[in-house]
Amino acid sequence: MTQSADTKVSVVIPVYNVAEYLPRCLDSILGQSLRDVEIICVDDCSPDNSGAILDEYSARDSRVKVLHKSVNQGPMMARHNGYSSAEGEYVFFCDGDDFLPGDALQTLYILAKETGAGITAGNVVIRGSGSKTALRRDASGIGDSWHSFIKFLLNDGTAGLWGMLFSRELFTDAEYTAIPGMKQSEDRRLLTEILLKKKPSVATTAHTVYFYWINSGSTTRAKRTDESVRSQFDALFGCYRLIEDATSDFTDDHDRQMIRHLSRYIESGSAARLRP
Repeated sequence: MTQSADTKVSVVIPVYNVAEYLPRCLDSILGQSLRDVEIICVDDCSPDNSGAILDEYSARDSRVKVLHKSVNQGPMMARHNGYSSAEGEYVFFCDGDDFLPGDALQTLYILAKETGAGITAGNVVIRGSGSKTALRRDASGIGDSWHSFIKFLLNDGTAGLWGMLFSRELFTDAEYTAIPGMKQSEDRRLLTEILLKKKPSVATTAHTVYFYWINSGSTTRAKRTDESVRSQFDALFGCYRLIEDATSDFTDDHDRQMIRHLSRYIESGSAARLRP
């Protein structure tokens, strides 16, 4: 990973089957008040015309860089491909069906420079066709350290990578898990590893910096199957082991988190799928 003196933020977008929403996403980033950005779009062998849309945008604006993969490997690998080639001072993750308010990156960038924090985070708001606008993540609950952030995650805080600026240094000299095909809690896994391995300071703002769009066709909203349920708990237990191997500070929080997840699956009738 190299750094360009002219690139303040690298925006990484894994792209798969989001042609309907992709122009809105890209337009919201290209229209940011912070202009010194690169947009790294990883086309994960999308079967729709997402790849063609990306090439069209790249031809119009040199800030859009497209990686066309030859094999579909899922969002965890796509993000890995993206941040591995990032050149900015900071890295920002966005999904292809989501979008940003016009001052999102500038707000986070200024906060990062003023505080020196390794991670800066703002509020995330849900929007969607037929859905009421609602707050998905209140950044004030995250705290100001890696320790408080993990506690937030384990007490039902949103574990998505959205709406956060990560210092490029967090991806230097660190190997993070990238498992081909992993689609369940893959963002939780990366975030957990960053917090544990780099122990960054954190700064937050009450400003809304990300609009999460309810997309009924996304992989995270696909119908539950035996495989998806098992994958979800494999991912959760993977994070559990990572944290427990690093520190015993969160054991009680962790146990309560697993009980909450199991209870939800039991109530939804999915618990039987966990049987061997």
